[in-house]
Amino acid sequence: MSVTSYKRLTVILAIVTVASLGLAWHFDMKFQRERWQTRVLWSAIRDFDKMRDMALRSEPKDAVEILDGFATIAPRQGTSPGEMIFEHERQADIREIISYLRQKTGEDLGADPQKWVQKYRVSSRPNTALEPTPTAP
Repeated sequence: MSVTSYKRLTVILAIVTVASLGLAWHFDMKFQRERWQTRVLWSAIRDFDKMRDMALRSEPKDAVEILDGFATIAPRQGTSPGEMIFEHERQADIREIISYLRQKTGEDLGADPQKWVQKYRVSSRPNTALEPTPTAP
């Protein structure tokens, strides 16, 4: 082989090495991102379980507040497995809390969380900052 052939081979090997390192970096970043998303997903599910357990041990008015928290989370319509798991767990917890409320109150307002929230919600904090302060005559 001539010197020119060795130079070309060296350049080609350098290009292949850089491309291989770039691909390795890309797939490592993809793996790390998926790992992070999985951790966030399981953390959210663990928080869901804690809140559901708290609702199942509380009075109906407190359980409705927790139910409202679950119901106000926007449903995940994605097709990724993580989003499907998230939405499944959210819906399961909503069903369990509503079942608890049916048992505890003896009423059946249906499966819509908003009906339960509207009937049993307690105004936890009155908005006194916007109301005028009464003055003595």
